[in-house]
Amino acid sequence: SHAAVKTICGGGDNHHFDVEVTNEMVDAIQEGDGSVYVYGLDTLGGEGKNRPLGRSPQPFNEFATKGYLDSVAGTAKGWACDQDDPLKSIQVNLYFGGPAGSGSYMIETMASEPSEHGVKNLCGGGDNHRYIVEIDETARAAALNGDGMVYA
Repeated sequence: SHAAVKTICGGGDNHHFDVEVTNEMVDAIQEGDGSVYVYGLDTLGGEGKNRPLGRSPQPFNEFATKGYLDSVAGTAKGWACDQDDPLKSIQVNLYFGGPAGSGSYMIETMASEPSEHGVKNLCGGGDNHRYIVEIDETARAAALNGDGMVYA
């Protein structure tokens, strides 16, 4: 809480920070070890006084994608998201006749259709996490000639 931070810091009201992550920052994180390091800088300076803040470093890409393939009939329907950036829609690859690397046919789509409140909660925010794909004859044949399954 704000009062607890104020007590820990010995008073004052300006101890919180918020940084908008830029594309350049993301590139640097990905070129490095994938973590974000945060240091507090001593106001009086001095060798060895600048230390990492508590819980630093933190992984930048903390969450794996999540989602669900709801149904497969004439269409494949489901939802998918990445909690690292829950306001963005993500790409979904559907594989017919076997999982990635062994299926003989793949369809790419975006999980960008409106989603219900329950999906929004599971994703940590955002309103557009659903996908729907028409299954054409090529996809149907690939599934039947493979293991009979669809993977998302």
